[in-house]
Amino acid sequence: MLSIRKYDKTKLFYLYVFVLFVMNFIRIFDNSFWADEGYSISLAKMSIADMINATANDVHPPLHYFLIQLMYHIFGNKGFAYHLSGFIPYVFLLIIICSYIRKRFGMLTAFFMVTMCSLMKEAVRYNVEARMYSMGALFVLLAFLALYEIIKKKLSAGLDDICNSIISCGLYTLLCLGCSGFFLSCINSSYI
Repeated sequence: MLSIRKYDKTKLFYLYVFVLFVMNFIRIFDNSFWADEGYSISLAKMSIADMINATANDVHPPLHYFLIQLMYHIFGNKGFAYHLSGFIPYVFLLIIICSYIRKRFGMLTAFFMVTMCSLMKEAVRYNVEARMYSMGALFVLLAFLALYEIIKKKLSAGLDDICNSIISCGLYTLLCLGCSGFFLSCINSSYI
């Protein structure tokens, strides 16, 4: 029977994560954008004040648009700069999964989360899209992890504020996160 040591499993896991990272990274150099991404790009080219005014008439809050503006100002009007605004939150998801999730919940859980965050049909599209979906996924995960720590340790000293701040960032990224934010806030308030 083939026996893989724990050290080898960890190396294989990180090799797997690296391959998935590269598969997604390569896609940021695609200069293909659809209508909603074009809208995001047009907001990135505005001044901050104009962008905030424009998002006041939009259904999406401005947090992601600040990131896409930053990428535009750093790299200029290049396709990869806009795709980076979706890719950067995906990278943070990978980092959280490889560190916190793997240590707290085990290698198998981390493996499944990395696979779902990287290979699901929607993830493959949204991880590099010039939209706010990967940032929304990041904030939902962070809010659930903060809530997990509150429940696990039965602490409220500062963690409830952190959880609520993460939920607020999620709401400023994507309004539909309000459902999960409301749910997490209700659970959070019952443990405080």
